Amino acid sequence: MQPVEIKEFVLDNNKKKLAVNITTLFLLAILGGLFVAFGAYGSTVASYSIESISIKKILSGAVFPVGLILIIIGGGELFTGNTLLLLSYIDKRKGMVAPILNNWIIVYLGNLIGSLFLVTLIINSDLLNQDLLNAFVAMAQVKVELTFSQAFIRGILCNILVVMAVWMSYSAKDTISKIFAIWFPIMVFVVSGFEHSIANMFFIPMGIFLADITWSGFLFNNLVPVTLGNIVGALIICLIYYRLGLNNKIIETKKPENIAN
Repeated sequence: MQPVEIKEFVLDNNKKKLAVNITTLFLLAILGGLFVAFGAYGSTVASYSIESISIKKILSGAVFPVGLILIIIGGGELFTGNTLLLLSYIDKRKGMVAPILNNWIIVYLGNLIGSLFLVTLIINSDLLNQDLLNAFVAMAQVKVELTFSQAFIRGILCNILVVMAVWMSYSAKDTISKIFAIWFPIMVFVVSGFEHSIANMFFIPMGIFLADITWSGFLFNNLVPVTLGNIVGALIICLIYYRLGLNNKIIETKKPENIAN
């Protein structure tokens, strides 16, 4: 598909998302949070004992995308992916604010519950050796010590890549193509150290349960600015591709001028 065709597909898909009943949406959102948390946990386990920073980042980035792969192929709702609903607001605007906010709130809360569910299971699973425990604590501490602007900007950068992964997955015709479309943008955001609000619903609570990190620090130092940044990142992509779609339509519908013989 060309970008303009994907844009139309996203708009159609958004209609379906906004029509899903609350119970179904909430359950799918719990799965979405759980799946991202699995990717976050697996990426940490795969990389925590590696001394080389470069190899550590590559291993972590290689494993983390499994979360979004599970959501796109297996089924689930993810807040950061659903920021593509902004495209529908840009397209129609009137009457779109309430249903989009309703979707975001339900999915956000469901993602949080799914993430915390895995945190609870991992904490009580006896899977955490001391080095792995230290890795989660160190990661959480770094995240809550970011300034508002740092967290906000890293959230923007992250969700530009996340929504592009979702966007490109819509162009794929088969499962393997979808996996590759998702894999590399997500791997880049992890390797680059960008901030994903839903992944942080797993990473930081792990630190809260294991060390002296506060819920208020999690909320105000990371979750709020990263979430806002994630929304802005999606808005950038939606505005650009919507404009490109308009330009393509103008080009396609413009009639050639008559040329005298």
